Amino acid sequence: MQDSQSGTPLQPNRVREGISSVKRLTSPRALQPDHDVGAVATANHPRHVPQPRTETPNTTESLLLRRALGRARPEDYVDWAVDQLGRDVDSPSLRILAGLNVRFDREDIDRYFRSSCDELGLRDLPEATPPLDVAAMIRRAYDQSRIRAEEAIDMLADVHETWEYQEPLLQPWHSMRQELSWRTGYSYPPAALESVERAVATEWSLLDRASRLTLPAGWMKLSRCEHCEHVGPLRPLNPSLLRRLLAALTQPASSHGARCEDCGSQQLTQLTHPDARAAYLDTVERRAGQRAGAL
Repeated sequence: MQDSQSGTPLQPNRVREGISSVKRLTSPRALQPDHDVGAVATANHPRHVPQPRTETPNTTESLLLRRALGRARPEDYVDWAVDQLGRDVDSPSLRILAGLNVRFDREDIDRYFRSSCDELGLRDLPEATPPLDVAAMIRRAYDQSRIRAEEAIDMLADVHETWEYQEPLLQPWHSMRQELSWRTGYSYPPAALESVERAVATEWSLLDRASRLTLPAGWMKLSRCEHCEHVGPLRPLNPSLLRRLLAALTQPASSHGARCEDCGSQQLTQLTHPDARAAYLDTVERRAGQRAGAL
């Protein structure tokens, strides 16, 4: 979380000990009289008024998702409570949460959110939630315009980095974030990110296709020959220690000084590139279809 006024982090952006171990805010204070249901706002303790935002109000799923990834802000919880009351969802703690002030009541917000969840029968995402299931939740939030393209990339990269099981199919999202942050041209092709929204749409499509196929372990580190279309590991021309190290990395620059193991061409593109990955998936899908037809 971050304080919306100062930008000071309230929670880490990386959740490395499982999604159910989201760190608590600081120790809660006792409930003040003007926190009571129906309390009137005062000059020293104004109520939080939800501000217009570029995204639609948080649904319960998207808020739990942000919470699991350490991305929920204090105002997200309060706005969620106000939105739930507007949908005729009601509980004592929910009413109190809707009236808390995001500047002065930060230490109470998490307390009353957890109480609201208990009263409404809601739970944090299970620790064992598969990464692709979390990715599906992020996609729903994106399709419903609750998160922007850049945030979808960031959230999926977080899932890839911080989940106990690193799902290989989410590695391209991590590469996209690296390229957007560093602009080196190594992690992801810069031209593909000229339109971030188009890049996200492309990666969603590739993720859908790859998740339906049986792919070999480490397939994302393979390279595709533009000359003969062979897909395989990099074979350095001069296998020095440095070239062996570069060949083991997942950066396009590592294909320099390597050749195709079939035809010897040096026109190699690693499968981190979306175009090479799409062509590889075309081949895998075609072969899968041929095998199914032969049965």
